[in-house]
Amino acid sequence: MDYIIKISKILLNEKFENFQSCLMLLTEKPEEYEAKGLSDKYDFSPDDIDEEYVAEEFFEEFCQTENLTLIIDWSGEDDEGQLDYFISSRMNEMGVGNVDLSIVKEWDASVSLSDYAKGEYIVEKFKVLSSYIDSKYLKLVFINNGGDCYMPFIVSVSDFIDLKKIAIEDEDYYIHDIESM
Repeated sequence: MDYIIKISKILLNEKFENFQSCLMLLTEKPEEYEAKGLSDKYDFSPDDIDEEYVAEEFFEEFCQTENLTLIIDWSGEDDEGQLDYFISSRMNEMGVGNVDLSIVKEWDASVSLSDYAKGEYIVEKFKVLSSYIDSKYLKLVFINNGGDCYMPFIVSVSDFIDLKKIAIEDEDYYIHDIESM
């Protein structure tokens, strides 16, 4: 739980206090958590608690609900353009302004899915997006929770440096960037 609190301070920025408050209610005052409608909002109820991983599991739901990440299956997007929309939205929220993802469209038009084995296309798309994001002085990072999905986040370069300082790679939960994929 301590690790999640450390990385959530960086990844959530101004939403950290809300996350911490909701997590406290979930674990210490589940009736109040339910009464405030947080089970519905975050699609996570006190009944879902796995004592050992409650912070990690709630963190993932919180981040998805707050549009700070999305879940991309290892084999690719559920809907075409899902990742592009997420990247564009997050970068706009971060004050980048007009996000031109034509580089992705150009790359996509130049390749064929048949050029890649299952799961390779999405990694290549992450690389193209990461290059664009890097040009805007931001970083594309991923949380690996030991599952078979990607959870991308966009962070500032300084936040990325801070994340690397606290990154504790264990078999169950760690942060990495595209270069370490």
